[in-house]
Amino acid sequence: MSEPREPIKRLEQAKDAIVAFFLVSKGLDDSTREMWVSDAKEAYFQVVAAYEMALGTRREQEDHIKASKGFLASARSRMEQCSSELRTIGDERAKELDSQLRMAFDESFNAISAELYPVSPSETAGAPARTVERITDTEYDIHCSACGKVAAKFKVGPTWPASKTGELALLYEGTTKSTQLGLTYADAIFENLKSEKVAAVNSLLEEKWVGGLDAYCPTCDKVYCKEDYDVEEQWDEGFYDCSYGTCPEGHRRLIGD
Repeated sequence: MSEPREPIKRLEQAKDAIVAFFLVSKGLDDSTREMWVSDAKEAYFQVVAAYEMALGTRREQEDHIKASKGFLASARSRMEQCSSELRTIGDERAKELDSQLRMAFDESFNAISAELYPVSPSETAGAPARTVERITDTEYDIHCSACGKVAAKFKVGPTWPASKTGELALLYEGTTKSTQLGLTYADAIFENLKSEKVAAVNSLLEEKWVGGLDAYCPTCDKVYCKEDYDVEEQWDEGFYDCSYGTCPEGHRRLIGD
């Protein structure tokens, strides 16, 4: 197993070099410079936080596993953002730093992941008996076809920001988004979920969202959580553009825009 400390140290060195590069780069206004420096630092600190949580798993504190994986996912997002900023500058030094950043990040990511997965609870593995689980008449969970964990959730609840009149909405949590829909969608979505017609739910949501149901793969007609649906964020000049997902069967599609 690779020891995370050394690659994390190399990631810190890459972070320091990128920060120094941004600070002297011409053509950046002060607000952009400050934001890009912050992105580079945040990518590193999220990795450090993930490692600290991973150390907790060695002490049999399995509640740290989820937190550590969350920090890793956030760190990858910040890394991709920083990488897009370096590509925007585009000179040879920026390309060199981008390569160093990606190499050090991947080494750190893989080393920390190796710390996590051997201690992950075994009962989370395996396909669920049912893809869709009814919690109440107005709340349904959709389980990952690969590991059985909840991959997406629909429920009726208060709008956010909270309405003074107590207005309700159809709330959704998935692999790339947490959002809300008007209650006009609720009856049709719940009716299809009651019959486990996830494809029909995807078709309904394609009218509203690019890619439809982000946890769903239409090609293999299965649902995947964020860990099993390999999510790749695309960034352009430091701004989020879209997300692609590649399912365990190798099917790749646009799942967020």
